[in-house]
Amino acid sequence: MGYVFLTIGLVLGIAGQMCVKLSKGFRQTVPTIGAFLLFIACIYFISLTTHYFEMGIVFAIWAGLTIVSTTLLGIYIFKESKNKRKDYLGYSYYYRCYYTESFLIKIR
Repeated sequence: MGYVFLTIGLVLGIAGQMCVKLSKGFRQTVPTIGAFLLFIACIYFISLTTHYFEMGIVFAIWAGLTIVSTTLLGIYIFKESKNKRKDYLGYSYYYRCYYTESFLIKIR
C-alpha cells in the first residue's frame, strides 16, 4: 500500500507543479487554488507513505522523481528550453537519491 500512496503523492505533486506554472506567478485564481489543494493532498499522501517506509527514503524518491518529471513536462508541454545543464542537474539529483536509497537499504 505504501507504493500506492507514494505514486499518488508523486502524481499530485507533479500536478501541483503544473498548476504553479499555469498560475503565472499566482495571478490566475483557479490554477493557484488548484496548486495549493494539490500540494496539501500531496503532503497528506506522502505522510501516509512514511508509515510504510523510512522518511529519508520516501523523500529522496519523491523529490527525485518530482524534479525529473517536472523538468520533462516543462520541456514537452510548456516548450521550455532544453539544455545540458538542466538535464544534468535534474537527472543527477534523481540518480544521487536513487543510489543513496539503494546504499541505505543494503546497510540495514
